[in-house]
Amino acid sequence: VAYGLAAPTVRVLVGDTAAARIFAAAVAAGGPPRAMANLVQGEILRRLHDAGCGVLQGHHLVAVQALVDTGSINRDAARALLDVLIETGGDPVVLAQTLGLAQVSDEVALRSTVATILDRFPVELAKYRGGNSAMQGFFMGQLMAATGRRADPKLATRLLREALDLTQGPPP
Repeated sequence: VAYGLAAPTVRVLVGDTAAARIFAAAVAAGGPPRAMANLVQGEILRRLHDAGCGVLQGHHLVAVQALVDTGSINRDAARALLDVLIETGGDPVVLAQTLGLAQVSDEVALRSTVATILDRFPVELAKYRGGNSAMQGFFMGQLMAATGRRADPKLATRLLREALDLTQGPPP
């Protein structure tokens, strides 16, 4: 099977001429076939069916995937960046910075945001302390909302867990 991709993936890619073209261009620009196929099957096919891919080129996909892979942007930011690239083209790295899409990985800033959120929701914190571990998801949602969904998810999860563990106090 072409590029080491599964047959169903190949069928999807060759089933749409525009998708096949952008996939081939992305691979030719140095993108890993599997990662490029995933991007094309998900984000690009949806856009092709909605409004087309405008001025998007293969090297744009490669750059967006590299930004995701390095942790510079998250998947939500990648979607927003693809929308802009389809409309205007441009340099994905520059656009990610200009549009403020860079992932928030500043540990001090995220710790501060976590503390503010825990202070803002004392009732929910009491529920967590009372054993309702599902409240961690609530707090994670608040943290992602407070950062415009740009917080590094792994770092945010770790910091949130640390802060919640600290609020538990000694066992009764």
